[in-house]
Amino acid sequence: MAMNFLKLLIALFTVLAGLLYWQWNVFSNGQETAKNKLKVKASQEMIVELKESGLLQVTQTFSRLRDNIEYQIIPPPESIKWGCIQMAGIGCVSKDGIPQTYQSKKGVLRIRYSLPFRRNLPSVLLTNWSASLRDIDIAATKIRVIASGSRGGTWAAGIPLKGFKKMELIDYYVFEGKKTIVPLYWQKKTLYITAGNSMFTYYTENPKEKLPLTKVKGSFVRNAPFLSLIHTSQIGNKQLPGMFTTNKSMNVDELDTVLSENYYRKKFVPFLSKEAWLVDLFSAMNRKKPAETAMGKFALNELHSSLTHLEIQRFEQAVNKQEKVKSAIDLDRLLGNIRGQSTNFFTLNSMGSKQFNPLVFSGQRKTYINGKQVNSLDILTVGSSRLFPFFDTMRKLGYKVNGSDAQQTAEIKKKQNLYRFKFDQLIFTYNGQSFGLLKNPFENKNNKIYISLNGLKSIFKVNVKETKDEIFLSDI
Repeated sequence: MAMNFLKLLIALFTVLAGLLYWQWNVFSNGQETAKNKLKVKASQEMIVELKESGLLQVTQTFSRLRDNIEYQIIPPPESIKWGCIQMAGIGCVSKDGIPQTYQSKKGVLRIRYSLPFRRNLPSVLLTNWSASLRDIDIAATKIRVIASGSRGGTWAAGIPLKGFKKMELIDYYVFEGKKTIVPLYWQKKTLYITAGNSMFTYYTENPKEKLPLTKVKGSFVRNAPFLSLIHTSQIGNKQLPGMFTTNKSMNVDELDTVLSENYYRKKFVPFLSKEAWLVDLFSAMNRKKPAETAMGKFALNELHSSLTHLEIQRFEQAVNKQEKVKSAIDLDRLLGNIRGQSTNFFTLNSMGSKQFNPLVFSGQRKTYINGKQVNSLDILTVGSSRLFPFFDTMRKLGYKVNGSDAQQTAEIKKKQNLYRFKFDQLIFTYNGQSFGLLKNPFENKNNKIYISLNGLKSIFKVNVKETKDEIFLSDI
């Protein structure tokens, strides 16, 4: 009886182990498929046809996909009807049963959908109009516009215009670029291209309006994302991926501002680019112009007060070399590398901070007190001023300390010398006698009390000598 029970137990264990292995294998394969999808840098081509019915028919082809892999299609929210088609016009294969998921054939997946198009309006701006594939990055985009149902107007896109042909029955446009999501704009009144280079194309309703080429040069131009600038009476100011519309003409300084801001919006991840002061700050640095926002003005002044011209230039170059700046911590790291000291300036002033936090550098150097090396002090640099951690410095100088960073008072004693301080008052006592201060030498930084270099010298008669790597304090 016991032997039969043991055999049954072994059989159940074997089945259970097999089920667990199968489940893990399915999960692992799913994870591997997801990873393979993420590695794909696909291309997309959209053929946009304006029909007599007033609808836009879009045939969108994704290519350079992995063959026989299931991809989930995310149709545009305003699509009226959509479906997946293959080369011969037949439907697509879906094996996993998940809605909107289809299998690629020879690395290609093609869909077709219709969009409403109000051609009775003087202009139409399409933003979220194209489909996408979940977990797939798009490396290249081509848009072909075939306009037969509403001729006489002009089409523009957030990528460069590569070709245009006006034929007997249709207008034919080809746009090509690297953006994934591309705005598409049409207006009934004719637009003319009067200026442009690799950075931008300038569209205007006035064929005689000439725009001087931008003054921005060098590596910035080579790395700048493309922008379609549209001067039109049909739509107000709008900033879109690869497109900027305005109802007024632009001079060269305004052009440089728009191009610089577009560059840094693309440079910063979406979360950071919402910090308008960051875009404003780096655009101002690039153009050697004043910032516009209050925080941008403050930050620019802090940088100029604390850094040399060369350090600012190196910092700007370091930021521009980054393909993407993903967080304020990245900016702090780049600035700290230039200065050789750490800072959290951008972190503190980001994430909706309403307080203007000054630029502070901190760094530890070899510290010598009265000729003997001691543990390093965390010394802050604010502009041209040095701030020393008060209690740590006093202890290392041999003082007995009664007080803490959390308190507003302190008693400091060494031999027969007794000092009493109230950190929020311009007065202290020395051996029972009161003395006034012209300026408060104490500052609270990150809940820690610091004393200025001048305070150390004038109150405690401390001699301070500094090098790049060492600092010497002496009160003998």
